[in-house]
Amino acid sequence: MDAIAAIRTRRSVRAFRDDPVERGVIEAIIADAGHAPFTPVAKDGAWRFTAIRGRERLAGYGERALA
Repeated sequence: MDAIAAIRTRRSVRAFRDDPVERGVIEAIIADAGHAPFTPVAKDGAWRFTAIRGRERLAGYGERALA
């Protein structure tokens, strides 16, 4: 199954695997997502994406957001 098929057919995730997602897969998903329509609230109409690698780094962002 390719990434786009997975996005379109999967509705929820209850558990995550520890193996990393290949960079090319992440880049392809972001490239496809960039073609999605944006809301009129967006100032310049451009999408911006941030990909965070590493469970510890992601947890750190969450902790800072809660603080």
